[in-house]
Amino acid sequence: MAAFPILGISSSTIIVYLYYFKDLSVDYLIGGLSFQGALFLLQAIITSFHTSKHKLISKQRDQFQEELKDLQESSLILEKTRSDSLSENKRLEKELEAARNVIHQLNKSQKKMEQEHRRQYQEGAKEEVLYFLSVMQQRGRLVDFLQGDISSHPDQVVGAAARIVHQGCSTVMAEYFKIVPLEERQEGETIELAEDFNPMDYRITGKKTMTPPFAGKLRHRGWKAEKIELPEKIGQSNHTENMISPAEVFLA
Repeated sequence: MAAFPILGISSSTIIVYLYYFKDLSVDYLIGGLSFQGALFLLQAIITSFHTSKHKLISKQRDQFQEELKDLQESSLILEKTRSDSLSENKRLEKELEAARNVIHQLNKSQKKMEQEHRRQYQEGAKEEVLYFLSVMQQRGRLVDFLQGDISSHPDQVVGAAARIVHQGCSTVMAEYFKIVPLEERQEGETIELAEDFNPMDYRITGKKTMTPPFAGKLRHRGWKAEKIELPEKIGQSNHTENMISPAEVFLA
């Protein structure tokens, strides 16, 4: 099908446009417009149509590009947010690991301090006990009496030695302790123990029921210390470790 050079379109396309614009063409022809003028008018209409279509397409393309740009910016924001979140997570993990290390070091230090405190306490308690035994030996000959073999000595000799030990040791005890009976009632009296009695204060012997309260005879009043003032070691000591009493040498 031949083309119209003046329009640059095929004749079939012209026919279609003429069909859609036939009424307009007839009106112009009635007014004296030639067919050539109608074709120029049709070309202007087609050009305007293509221009409008091109503008619409351009506008849609611009809107699409704008939306695409917004999506790209949103994607960049999301990516930056994700990157920041990953960085923040890594930072928090590092801080958490550092905190764990600090806690671990603190636990180790606390354990070492507890061990050192326990060692010092044991050393101090051991020295106090040894020194107290030293005082009991010095003033009451307690260690001599307890460590000696009394089986070969008659009761009179043992009794005389025990009197000396008793006098010296009781003086030391009275000086550093105030010892009183745990139970105010006298031995041999009937005593009742309530359901909430302290089992550390009473030793139950004989036949007993499964659960308190208990009733029985007081066999021993028990003892408790109302005052404890252990002797203080004076000066520095260079004696042998764990020594209670030095050896004695008489020079004639």
